[in-house]
Amino acid sequence: MKIFRIPAGVALLLLAVAQAQGHDTGFGHSRRTLLFLAKPEEFLLEYRIVLNADEALVEMTRMDRDGDGRVSAEEKDRYFAERARELARGWDVTTAEGERLHPVFARVELGHSLTQTYRFSVQTGDRAIFFVDTNFSHKPGQVAILAGPGVQAEPQTPATLAHAERISVVVTRKIK
Repeated sequence: MKIFRIPAGVALLLLAVAQAQGHDTGFGHSRRTLLFLAKPEEFLLEYRIVLNADEALVEMTRMDRDGDGRVSAEEKDRYFAERARELARGWDVTTAEGERLHPVFARVELGHSLTQTYRFSVQTGDRAIFFVDTNFSHKPGQVAILAGPGVQAEPQTPATLAHAERISVVVTRKIK
């Protein structure tokens, strides 16, 4: 019987590759940034999603409704308007009194590094709103919560923003 000896370095490399293959580094994680801004009678939300190359390819395929291998401006506009409605359905936005608010989609901007920035407005003169995002409960990942001038935005409940699924944010206008 022949005995094969594998050098320790090669064995460790094989184990590392096996471990890496079992870990989903793309579709399994979300990366999003929530930026809250305020005007006198409304809050503004910029909701940025960062895709990896595989996710962007899947989206391009979904955009091509007629299957001709090209994405027309109309197909792109329709896709992102539908995607914005889908995102808004995954949010629960309320006032401190519990009144449900309805974010209105303004536009989307596609940026470098496969980013999609959706812009929404929420009409209310209230000092604070509560924002709950459940869009990525199946796909936890990094979340950044940012606030513009005159606004404070903080997690409502303790959350690990490095690996968040559902995120609850209290957004408050600062009183001068």
